[in-house]
Amino acid sequence: MKRIIAVLFFGLLLNGCDDGDLISDDIDFTDATVVPCTGSNTDILYKLRDRDALILSVANLAAELPEGTTPVGSPETLAINNTSVRLLYRIYDGEPVVENICGTIQPPTPTVIEQWHAVAGTLEMRTVALTVPNDIDGYGGGLVVKNLRHSLVARRVTWQTPANQIISDSVNVGSFSKEFNAPVLHLYGDIAEKCVQDTIYKHDSNTAFTINNIDPALLSTANLNTPKTGILSPTVNNLTFFRFAPGVNLNGLNFCQAMGQNDITPVEVWNGDTGVALTSGIIEVTTTMIGTNFVHTIRLKNVTLRRADGRIAFKIGDDVLYGEYSE
Repeated sequence: MKRIIAVLFFGLLLNGCDDGDLISDDIDFTDATVVPCTGSNTDILYKLRDRDALILSVANLAAELPEGTTPVGSPETLAINNTSVRLLYRIYDGEPVVENICGTIQPPTPTVIEQWHAVAGTLEMRTVALTVPNDIDGYGGGLVVKNLRHSLVARRVTWQTPANQIISDSVNVGSFSKEFNAPVLHLYGDIAEKCVQDTIYKHDSNTAFTINNIDPALLSTANLNTPKTGILSPTVNNLTFFRFAPGVNLNGLNFCQAMGQNDITPVEVWNGDTGVALTSGIIEVTTTMIGTNFVHTIRLKNVTLRRADGRIAFKIGDDVLYGEYSE
């Protein structure tokens, strides 16, 4: 009996002395919800499960997350390096709460009884733009980009544990949504203005919605009360939404002069997709005479706006009033 006990003890001793060996293992937080820290720790995401926590810290996380839909099969990636991109697995002696992860001054209990940190691996980031129907009157059939849905997975992670190194082929960090600052087109009102260089525009303090190089035939006064149609393109009838940096006040500028001389630079640009005759990207103008003025009523039909990088797009609506321009 003593000999059997000695053999078993020796076997256990051998199994416990493999410091430095790489052991394949899985850390499964699939059913836990990923939560972003708020306040001063917005670079941290975490998951809690019983007494365990999975924590991801990425320097300037907001800037690193894809700001638009990522191509299928081509996620954006970051190298896990335990400095600017850190992945931690913690075990506490009690059930942790948000303050244990995000708090500047963390509570004394529960305490961390074991921590693993990732020394290598790749963080894959996938993003999808989520749209909802536009319920604003006059925008029927249109969509609004409401959120960006981010999904993060760590691949081929090498963990440094107190005893050895362990490899996880895949760690599901999780998915979460962030509100998206989409173009808002219904607040400009119905009155449009025109620059000398054939640009129709509407603007507020720091955004503008323009039709550049509008086809002069659309503004012809020869045929009153009859719709004239054209299609959007990059060169003629170029529909563009501009957003300018905070602090820019378009209301205090001569808009036509400022745009023409590049006095101001937009930080975000969206363009109307090139139209297809009788199908999409249609601009329609009906000219009437009111008193001594010609009034051009401009409508956009089945028009899609696409951000300049091509990664987010939405349909404005089936038949939307752009505005009325009087001359």
